[in-house]
Amino acid sequence: MKKNVLIGSCIAAGVIGLGLLAVYVYGAEKDSGQVPGAKGPSTPEKKQSRPVTAASDKPVQKPVRPTVKTPQPKTEPLPAETAPAAPVADEFPLRLGSRGKRVERLQVYLMRNYGWTGVISGLLDKETEALMKRRLKTAALDQATYIHLKMDKPVHEQTPIR
Repeated sequence: MKKNVLIGSCIAAGVIGLGLLAVYVYGAEKDSGQVPGAKGPSTPEKKQSRPVTAASDKPVQKPVRPTVKTPQPKTEPLPAETAPAAPVADEFPLRLGSRGKRVERLQVYLMRNYGWTGVISGLLDKETEALMKRRLKTAALDQATYIHLKMDKPVHEQTPIR
């Protein structure tokens, strides 16, 4: 008995789903003036006409919605004296924007010792910098700290601090 009810429910759900799909497809094609399954106009010899007004004999056009553009905030560059210098790749101190093998080793170190879940990309991004500030208490990693934490060794030779 339960099996029959289950089978009947599945069939009913399938029929309802197909019906909704047909309404969706037919409704979309009806708006475009096509017959379901047809690739061209529904009647090639007779074109569908638009309603005509009595006063001007011109087709009535649907009103077009104006597009609203949100103004973009203007950002001005920082003056030269306050703009931080762009970090040189793989040179100390390692800070936001640095990239290279040393940054990869830093990311592996943070992953092994502090549970960092980011992608090891070799680019010191904001997520890496935030964890470095929180755990290592510094925004820029200098060479002495890098060597003290033994990040200069290859990844397979690094040992967790636990």
